[in-house]
Amino acid sequence: MTTDGPRTVREAVARYAARFHAAAPAGQHVVSPLGAWVLLALLAPAAEGVARERLEDVLGLDAGAVADAVDALLDRPHPAVASALALWTAAGLERPRYEEWAAGLPAALTRGPIPEQAGLDDWAREHTLGLIERFPVRLEPDTVSVLASALATRVQWSTPFDVVPSDRLGGPWAGAVERVLQTPEHGHRVAVVDDVSGPVGVHVAVSEDGSLVVLSAVADDGVPRDTVLRVAHTLAVRAATADAGDLLLDAVDPFDLPLGAGHAWTVTEGLGFVPGGGDRAARTTGLLPAWEASTELDLMADERLGARSAADIVLDLLRPLPAPRADARQVAVARYTSAGFEAAAVTAMAFMAGAMMPREGLLRRVEVRFARPYAVVAVAKDFDADVPGAWHGVPVFSAWVEEPAEAFAPEHEAWG
Repeated sequence: MTTDGPRTVREAVARYAARFHAAAPAGQHVVSPLGAWVLLALLAPAAEGVARERLEDVLGLDAGAVADAVDALLDRPHPAVASALALWTAAGLERPRYEEWAAGLPAALTRGPIPEQAGLDDWAREHTLGLIERFPVRLEPDTVSVLASALATRVQWSTPFDVVPSDRLGGPWAGAVERVLQTPEHGHRVAVVDDVSGPVGVHVAVSEDGSLVVLSAVADDGVPRDTVLRVAHTLAVRAATADAGDLLLDAVDPFDLPLGAGHAWTVTEGLGFVPGGGDRAARTTGLLPAWEASTELDLMADERLGARSAADIVLDLLRPLPAPRADARQVAVARYTSAGFEAAAVTAMAFMAGAMMPREGLLRRVEVRFARPYAVVAVAKDFDADVPGAWHGVPVFSAWVEEPAEAFAPEHEAWG
């Protein structure tokens, strides 16, 4: 792997984020590059030769450093970010190389047989604070392995926004909503920051416990989306990793900005109260819309995301398989309001065998015929935290069958 020098994990993830957003839908969207990066990182130690080089290039770190990074993330969970990893394997699958790789995965990773689809949905809901209801990949009869990550956050701002009429915002969005967010006098940071692509308007809000920083950046109309995202990533990392003091060390002094309108701000001046007895002072405020977004992304659709290379690695570990194939998807949601920020993402890769390899052994066939009247009874199962509940074992429906009816294929049956 060739790099411009040693990268930190945050730099590697920010680099991967540029690829991720380039593959995202053109309109409003939310994604979690970290959620996918972690899955690829789990596979890196199993890669060899050209496949290893390709994956390391996507990840931005060598395989050993990536594995250590994931271990560190799991060993010390972040107070504002709920995270989970899981590997589920079909019962009875015996593949020594796959088992060796799985045994080397972090201890905090959930393992076990592949649940039913409802179980996967429950896992997604449980590990995303209820923000995501459905697991992003759907099980197929020949699914033999599922690898997944979940990330979620829900924080309150240290100081909530004020809410003001939308005409203050100006532009086409002023008529799209009735009210927008305005930064209060304290607790938020707003500034203009110089970048090689031009000056950028920036807002930073911090969670109530200080554990999460959320940065917004607006550039001139002609600046490409990918460039603005790169700038925002850079500034956000700097803000979150600043030793102390100002969250925007590169902010332009308000008195160095020309009077009048910039591409996303207006500078005016006049007489007013100056706190502290000085001869001048500046106050910068921000106006932002509240927003929410949800995005589903097919990670196999774009080679730059590395999911295809990662899938090849797992399918190689699972050999021999008759007709192997893979699916990789992410679903993400986010909401930004006057009170706080919440977001969640589930990223999953599923591996299918095509047709399970037959096993030799004793085969006995039994055929039971219900050719005369018979009984049917339906009984409830009810467990609450492994303790039998009031419904457990209670017969709910029972029937006696004497008049058989015509049978139809499922697609011809009417339900509901």
